[in-house]
Amino acid sequence: MDLTTMQSLSELPIDDFRRALTTNNLRVLQIIYAALGAGIVIFLAMIIFLAISYQTPAMMLAAGESLQTPFQAAPQAIAFMRMISILHGCVASVLYLLAYVVFQAQFGSHRLRNYATVAMLDSRGRTVTAPEEKALAVIRMALLVRLAFCEGAALVGLLTCLAGVSSGVLRAEPLYWLNVASAAIMLALVVFTFPTESRLERVFLRSVRKIHNA
Repeated sequence: MDLTTMQSLSELPIDDFRRALTTNNLRVLQIIYAALGAGIVIFLAMIIFLAISYQTPAMMLAAGESLQTPFQAAPQAIAFMRMISILHGCVASVLYLLAYVVFQAQFGSHRLRNYATVAMLDSRGRTVTAPEEKALAVIRMALLVRLAFCEGAALVGLLTCLAGVSSGVLRAEPLYWLNVASAAIMLALVVFTFPTESRLERVFLRSVRKIHNA
C-alpha cells in the first residue's frame, strides 16, 4: 500500500503485513522471548535448589537443628514474609494492570494514525517507512512492554521466595510458595504468546485492524 495515501496503520491489508513477517524479524522477537523466559526459569531453579539443599540432613545438622522435631521459623521471619508477600501481591496487581493498559494504548486510533506518518525503528535500530514494517514494530513494542511488566512481577515473586528460603519460612510455612504464581504467569505468557507467524497475524487483525473475531 502507498504510504502517502495511508491515514492509519489500521488500513493496512493483512497480505501486506505478512510481507514483514520474515524469518529474521520473527527470530529476533523469538530470541528475546526465549531469553526472558529462560531467565525466570533459571532463577526459579536456583531457588528450588537452595530450598532442597537447606533441607538435607547434613545441612540441618550443620545448622544445629534436630532431625526429630519439626522445623520452626522465627515469628519475626514469618511476620516479615507475610508483609513482603502482601507487597508482592500489590505490586504484581499494579504491574498486570499496567501491562494491559499500556498494551492496549499502543493500538489506540490516534497512535495508529500517528505511526502511519512518522518514521519508526525496527528491531535492529534501522529506520523503516514501509507501513507493514511499522505495524510489526508497533506489535513488537506492545508485546515486549507487556512481557517486561509481567517479568517485573515475576522477579518480585521470586525474590520473595528467595527471602523465604533463606529465612526458613518456606520450610515451616509452605503456603508462601504461592509467591511463585507470578513467575508461573510470566512463563505461561511466554509459552502461549510466543511469537509465531500465525500469532502475530492474529494480533495484527485484532489490535491493529480491530477485527475482534479473528
